[in-house]
Amino acid sequence: MHWLCPRRDVVAVSGQLTCEVDGSSGDIVAIRPEGLLDLTGTATLRTLLYKALAEVPHGIVIDLARVRLVDDMCLTLFPAVAKRAATEPGVSLVLCGADPMMRGRMAALGVDRGVTISADFSDAVRIVRSRQAFGARFAESFAARGESVPRARQFAGWACGRWQVPEAVTQRIEVIVTELASNAVRHAGTPYQLVLRRFESFIHVAVLDEDDQLAKLVGPATPFSPGGRGLMIVEGFSSSWGSYATTRGKSTWAIVRYRPVAAA
Repeated sequence: MHWLCPRRDVVAVSGQLTCEVDGSSGDIVAIRPEGLLDLTGTATLRTLLYKALAEVPHGIVIDLARVRLVDDMCLTLFPAVAKRAATEPGVSLVLCGADPMMRGRMAALGVDRGVTISADFSDAVRIVRSRQAFGARFAESFAARGESVPRARQFAGWACGRWQVPEAVTQRIEVIVTELASNAVRHAGTPYQLVLRRFESFIHVAVLDEDDQLAKLVGPATPFSPGGRGLMIVEGFSSSWGSYATTRGKSTWAIVRYRPVAAA
């Protein structure tokens, strides 16, 4: 499994703040801001964190050990990001590395009531690992070639089989994956990753590519045009869908809800 999130990269957030994005562990992304965290840097850092969330890792650990706080209001960034994380089921967000003064300011603002805060990085990773549900996630990377589309569809069918998803639901998911993978090949023209996650009453499908043009439902140019119906099909077969920017491109996702078969 290979993440589209760069294995390790340094991003300039503002004139006084840089941020290391480290996806080298594969399923947990470490975000390490360094420098002065002011209001300007806070807005840009929020966007970066939203993009990291859109890549649907198991978790994100934000290491604040090298951050100097300019304004306490900057700390309200983290509840906002945690709120977004709550819309990405299965993605854990943990803060670590804050010095005692910063932790005191977080407590005063109530940040610790909505965000998990850990003492150090290793403990933060342990917390994320403890929240993972074994077997609830499958991911595979594909080249930007037409022959990858049936392989992506087959992979989705295999994952649904492992999860014992009802056949009718599996067929819907396979159709959605076919359309999203086809769009990645035809429009993005970049390698892409398919991520499937199982929850109690729905399957979350995401296709991540390296094109930053977000997917939009436009439809065919005319009723007789041969293409342009892919996202219409996705909308019709899913409970909801959308497209988010990521650190390297975008994620186009869909949710298919269903009623799991009760165990005998």
